[in-house]
Amino acid sequence: MNYLNEMIRRNTRDMLRHNWGKAVALTVTVMAVLLLGSMLESAIGGLTGTYGLGTLLTIYRSSLSALTPARLAASTALTLSVGLVELLLLGPLLLGISEWLTGLSYGICENDMGSVFRHYRSPSRFFRAVWLYLNIAVRSWLYTTLLLLPGSLMIGASELFNRGNPSSLDRIMAVMGMAMGVCLLILGGITAWIFTRRYSLAPYLVIRQDSLTARQAIRESIQATRGFKTGYAWFQFSFIGWALLCALTAGIGYLWLCPYQETAQASFYRQICWERSNRQPNPG
Repeated sequence: MNYLNEMIRRNTRDMLRHNWGKAVALTVTVMAVLLLGSMLESAIGGLTGTYGLGTLLTIYRSSLSALTPARLAASTALTLSVGLVELLLLGPLLLGISEWLTGLSYGICENDMGSVFRHYRSPSRFFRAVWLYLNIAVRSWLYTTLLLLPGSLMIGASELFNRGNPSSLDRIMAVMGMAMGVCLLILGGITAWIFTRRYSLAPYLVIRQDSLTARQAIRESIQATRGFKTGYAWFQFSFIGWALLCALTAGIGYLWLCPYQETAQASFYRQICWERSNRQPNPG
């Protein structure tokens, strides 16, 4: 598997050798849309006093009990609304970028950037792209929340032992509960990361079969990644070293890392399709 991952990365660098400028430009476009959404959320917060959910939790991090349900609901609604706007802008673009990068992995579309924006030109393709990424996001969030819930509840329960005037036994129980909760959170996070890889191939399947609906693509992605989820998750995690190095460059390095990782994932998708086709029994 390590040899395969290294081979895919080496081939990816070869494919991007003459296309780094275009790939970086597309990454800048995606980041610009995300920055625009963040600025929009901040502007609305400054005008109305209703901040996004992340900002609100940061402000009240030391006194969450002071949060009123109305303020929490308003912040959640604002964050979801801005997220929906970003999804409408980015969904078709992300699918188009995946299509262009997949073309690179097959040695085509090097000079044709039309595929990047083609999902904006058709209402059916536009809303399919939005619905696809919305489905993936909601499903991934739901399963991740469920898998992180036991650890979160354990940590919350351990805090009960420190209330009031805790005894030595209460402190010991709190420390044990906190340790178990952290272990459960780590285990749940790893499991969620591997489990949600089952949706990762849906965009590439839509690209390959233009007649697929979002639901059909997700269903086929679940089937296609059966037996490959752990390998695919490890392949994606293998970029963590590059991500840490990019963090040291104030994030500038991500302009190169993102297209590099996305193109490598398109190549990994090709590898999965090839291995699954070789597993199919010969009708003869």
